Amino acid sequence: MADSSDQQAQLSEAKDTNTREPRGTDDTTTTTAVLTPPQVPVSTHCPLLELPPELRNSIWEYAVTEQAKLPLDGGIPELPLLLACKQIREEAWPIFYLQNKFTVRDTDYNSDIYTHTTKRSRELKRRYKIRFQYKTIGTRMPNWPNLMTRLHRYHEGLVSHHFIKPSRVPKSESVTNGLLGVMFKTVENSKSRSWAQVEMLLEEYHRVLVRIDARWE
Repeated sequence: MADSSDQQAQLSEAKDTNTREPRGTDDTTTTTAVLTPPQVPVSTHCPLLELPPELRNSIWEYAVTEQAKLPLDGGIPELPLLLACKQIREEAWPIFYLQNKFTVRDTDYNSDIYTHTTKRSRELKRRYKIRFQYKTIGTRMPNWPNLMTRLHRYHEGLVSHHFIKPSRVPKSESVTNGLLGVMFKTVENSKSRSWAQVEMLLEEYHRVLVRIDARWE
């Protein structure tokens, strides 16, 4: 019986210990103030754009004019200045295309770059009444699939120029160049026809090209 009384006393003491609040605790909560820095308004004021138009144009001309010719092989170049803001782009864009000289490397009659130059040329003519001029360079090797793609794009209006021969063409290619010019003229006069019909007409020229140079096969 004594053991039972001792066990009950120990259990009672343990309960008192568990329910007793720990010393040194404080129920109060400390609040720390968070200071927010004042908002500084962002200024959109640009003194450069407040200069007279004539002076701004002189600055744009100095900034966008390159001494060397700009190759268009990798696409139409975009200077960082032309991406600064809408007003600068509108004012400097035509100066960039009027003051610089561009070159296009025409390789194996590939017309991919001409789809870009045609689009840009039309945009410049529509918005600024200026012509986008460039010089064609390079050496062409006979490539009938590339030539047909180029003629097809010309038929669809994706490229807007005639056959342009490179600056340096061997005299031995004069007959071929003349025939290619006739092919582009044929496509121009047949734009009301379907491409399938035009393609049949061009196949006749293909046979002549192969006779001149077997690499056109």
